[in-house]
Amino acid sequence: MGQKPTSVPLAKWVQPLVKPPVLSPYCTRRGVDKYVVTMSAIQHRLHPDLNLTQASLLYSSTAAIMFRSTFASDRSSYHVYGYAGTYPGGTIEAVVDRPVAVTWRNHLPDTHFLPTEPLGHLGSEPVPDSAAVPHLHGAHVPPDSDGDPMVWITRGQDADFYYPNGQLATTMWYHDHIMGRTRVNVYAGLVGFYLLRDEDEAELGLPSGEFEMPILIQDRIIMNNSQLYYPYTWGGFDGDTPVVNGKVYPYFEVKPQAYRFRFLNGCNSRYVSFSLPHGPTMWQIGTDGGFLNKAIEVQNLTLGSSERADVIIDFRGYEGRSLILTNLAGQPYPSGAVSETMKEVLQFRVARHGASGEAYKIPKLKHVAQLPRLPSVRQVTLTGQIVKEGNKTSFMMLLNGKRYHEEPTETPEVDTVELWEIINLTGVTHPVHIHLTQFRVLQRRPFAGTTFTPGVPLNYTGPARLPDPNEQGWKDTVRVYPYEVVTLWVPFTCLVSKEYTGKYVWHCHMLEHEDQDMMRPLVVLPKKPCACAAPSATPVPTPAHEHLLKREL
Repeated sequence: MGQKPTSVPLAKWVQPLVKPPVLSPYCTRRGVDKYVVTMSAIQHRLHPDLNLTQASLLYSSTAAIMFRSTFASDRSSYHVYGYAGTYPGGTIEAVVDRPVAVTWRNHLPDTHFLPTEPLGHLGSEPVPDSAAVPHLHGAHVPPDSDGDPMVWITRGQDADFYYPNGQLATTMWYHDHIMGRTRVNVYAGLVGFYLLRDEDEAELGLPSGEFEMPILIQDRIIMNNSQLYYPYTWGGFDGDTPVVNGKVYPYFEVKPQAYRFRFLNGCNSRYVSFSLPHGPTMWQIGTDGGFLNKAIEVQNLTLGSSERADVIIDFRGYEGRSLILTNLAGQPYPSGAVSETMKEVLQFRVARHGASGEAYKIPKLKHVAQLPRLPSVRQVTLTGQIVKEGNKTSFMMLLNGKRYHEEPTETPEVDTVELWEIINLTGVTHPVHIHLTQFRVLQRRPFAGTTFTPGVPLNYTGPARLPDPNEQGWKDTVRVYPYEVVTLWVPFTCLVSKEYTGKYVWHCHMLEHEDQDMMRPLVVLPKKPCACAAPSATPVPTPAHEHLLKREL
């Protein structure tokens, strides 16, 4: 494969940031809000200077450079995929304990406009180009509504999913989760926000309406003929052009007041680390799974693929100024170089007038539940290794050294809690996502990766450290740094409502790694009947973690 191309230079701050539209249910029946959401090819304009409209992408393989081109009649916008006719898809706003039912309708083309290839997994068949299956990321849902990557729908088919919303208010998002092709469909545009609210949130007096903005960050490579570029080969994708809510280098006109931003890293693999040089303080109030115990002042807001952050920024005192949201995350993260074209992401233009009332006071947040005593430990590993399949050998990133279709090894019982020690044996920082549950990060600790042997105590190279203050709330995705052990408290019981059993998955959320089989089944089993005495409500913790119990996260 030749050298990766670079994007055509595009002017910054020449188009406004667009807020994704809010979808409305077509009806409410027996307390359930019902939606129909269609996924289809749409025309979309990424930048005013991109006037050529094509459902056309240049992509590379080790054998050749190939083209797949379809020209649209309207030459003022670009052809991508979207939900409900837009990219990003429309936002679904839901309420805790008020269920939502969505009929997902597949109108995608029979021929994909991005490079696709057979699934390549043992015992499986190639995935049709139009295949897709939506996943509500961060949701506590029954297994048949989780978006099983092997249970897809094709053009002309529907899928009915049920979302109980029996969990804490938070920022979620929906995206495609098809086996072996998630990276392709997300890159094409199949993403959207899902905001879950409750009465507690309403009582906090947070900025709302025009003062609340979901922010989806993605990266792309855009060729000089207005074609998107995507590589055929495996490996993490790093684009060189930021796309914010579907727009390249947008500006956002704000009043000198407080705003609430729901940041989502929707990049395939790229990490981001945001700051506002010479600007107001960023106060993080929430993580993937809901509110923090208290607002945290953040100088650099770091997010791996799929991580979210709920942030308050008050622009009072910056009247008439232009501020730049800056990204300083290198690729590969954290030791790689910072792309010059990815350093500046979004411009805030603060109005000269419009401040009203007193300065905004960050509200006192509702406390995250204190952790109980800890159960036994499950060790899982992130590995990179050579895999032989027939006469073909390839290097693959895997979980526990196993491929997706091998027998499940993560089989917790419902209504139990496990400690997961995620051991990263690779030189790559992986964002690990566990479906169904929201977990807590307990600690991080470095080790000598070359000395790891299953069943043998790790050779630690430094003391354990607590998670960063802004990752001490409920999480569904965690960054695992090279040669580091991350300890998680993982409940397989819902904190708010119903518990579920059945098949889910856990995986690296670098989508190129996920599609290469860095994903494993997670099977939640029914509770086994037990004739023994009832266990203590607070089982004795393992000594190695007892110090963690003396604090409230």
